[in-house]
Amino acid sequence: MINTHNRLETIEKSIKETQQKIKNFETKYQLSSKEFIDNFSNDKLDHNLNMEFDEWMGEIWMLSKLQEKQKELEAKINVD
Repeated sequence: MINTHNRLETIEKSIKETQQKIKNFETKYQLSSKEFIDNFSNDKLDHNLNMEFDEWMGEIWMLSKLQEKQKELEAKINVD
């Protein structure tokens, strides 16, 4: 159980760091992540010339995976 708590703390820290990175992109490009994904997916952004767009997309994906893992760990803690 302690291992699960430690893993959850690590995941929560990673979520905060990832959210901050995403916020930095949103501020820099003055787009919400939803707007960015819509524009990126519809080829409204010239992402071939900007590697930061790939990084931003990666951070959004990572946040989703971290949040899924967080839910799994929270459920495990609630069962134990």
